[in-house]
Amino acid sequence: MNISVFATKIGMTQIFQDTLCIPVTVLKINRNQVLNKLYYKKKNKYNVQLGYEPIKDKYLSNSSVHFFTNQHAVPYKYIKEFAVNKKTFDAINVGDIINANDLKSSQYVKISGVSIGKGFAGVMKKHNFSGAPASHGTHEYFRHGGSIGCSTKPGRVFKGKKMPGQLGNKMSTFKNLKIVKHVENSDFILLKGQVPGYANSIVCLKVL
Repeated sequence: MNISVFATKIGMTQIFQDTLCIPVTVLKINRNQVLNKLYYKKKNKYNVQLGYEPIKDKYLSNSSVHFFTNQHAVPYKYIKEFAVNKKTFDAINVGDIINANDLKSSQYVKISGVSIGKGFAGVMKKHNFSGAPASHGTHEYFRHGGSIGCSTKPGRVFKGKKMPGQLGNKMSTFKNLKIVKHVENSDFILLKGQVPGYANSIVCLKVL
């Protein structure tokens, strides 16, 4: 089933299969409630609106509380529309709860989340520059990026030039991550490899 859900990143660990040590990321998937089903006729798109992480009414605006009341659902902190195919759209009903049991081992998924912010970084850390030669005659320029000019013509710096700046804290997407294991009788799944974001951050998971 082509499905997209919210998940909480718990952290990383490792498991052993035969003689291999596999690095895995632990994700918790619980109570993704279907709030609405939307069909956009002009674009022929099928979307499902999901809510994740219940929250108290006092933290929401009156209009948001009214929305959840009309949907006969508890208030949620995160709401997002996910695109699905027609088969999945017909199989899902408003009010259904999606959790880790709806995913299977050996499936491949796509993960999107905000990467860990590492502040302002230079070109050596951000873009893997080699730096200036650390030989005689070089002073205070060992980690600099060097010249950025383009001579008289065009006489400007091109857009997209690799320069110092903020590192991380942006939306990142990793594709083709394999579900190595689904922990029985729990909301946890193990993905092979790394997932963007810090511990306890919210990511979006889509089954490919």
